[in-house]
Amino acid sequence: TTTYAKADLVFVVDMSGSMQSNNKLTNAKKAINTMLDILKEKKVDAKYKMVTFSSSASIKNEKSGWVDSSTFSSWVEALNSPQGGTNYQAALVKAQKAISANIRSDAEQIVLFVTDGEPTYHNEKNGIVSNEGTSTQGGGNWTKDTDYKGALMGARALTGSDMFYSVGIGLNEVEKIYNGKTALNILEDVTNAVPNAQIKGAYNSQSTKLEELFSTLA
Repeated sequence: TTTYAKADLVFVVDMSGSMQSNNKLTNAKKAINTMLDILKEKKVDAKYKMVTFSSSASIKNEKSGWVDSSTFSSWVEALNSPQGGTNYQAALVKAQKAISANIRSDAEQIVLFVTDGEPTYHNEKNGIVSNEGTSTQGGGNWTKDTDYKGALMGARALTGSDMFYSVGIGLNEVEKIYNGKTALNILEDVTNAVPNAQIKGAYNSQSTKLEELFSTLA
C-alpha cells in the first residue's frame, strides 16, 4: 500500500513466448494499468520507465527518460507478440540502468519485476557469466547453474531501488526444477539478493488475479 507522495517506478515486464498463453500478457497489462490508475487517484506524483525482456532485455524509449502515466499506459497497451526465453540477469541489469538515471532525489525509486517463468538465459563476456556481457547464452527450457548465477548477479547489482517487488505469474510452487528449488523459490532468491531496498516482496499469482495483487501493491 502506498506510503509515498512521489515515485519513480520501473516496470520490468517478461515478454518471453510463454506469456502468450492463458492470457498472461493481456492480464498483466490490465494489472499494470490498474496500478497506474490507483496511483493517480491517490495523487502520487509518479513517473515511469519500462524494461522488457525475453532472451535479452531493453529499456523502452530510453532516450525519452521518465514519462507520465498517460504515455506509459500507451506503452503498456502496445506490448504484444511475446517470444524467446527468460533472461532475469539482462532484465535486472537494465532495471538498474533505468532506476539510477535522472532520478528525483525526493522520490521513492521502485522496481516491479513481472515474470511467468524461471531464468533460462544469462549474459556472458569472454565465456564467463557477467553483467557486462553482451553475449546471450542459455537453453531456453530450464534453469542451469549459469542462468541461476546470472540472475543473482543481476539482482545484486540492482542497487538503486528503495522498493523491489517481484511478481510471478502462475509459477510452479511444487515442482523442484533446480537444485531442489521451485520456480517460486528462485524468484524469492533473486528478490532477497537485491541490496539496499528497504521494502522487498516476492509474490505469485494466477494471471486472472493479477489486477487484485497489483491493487494491493499500489
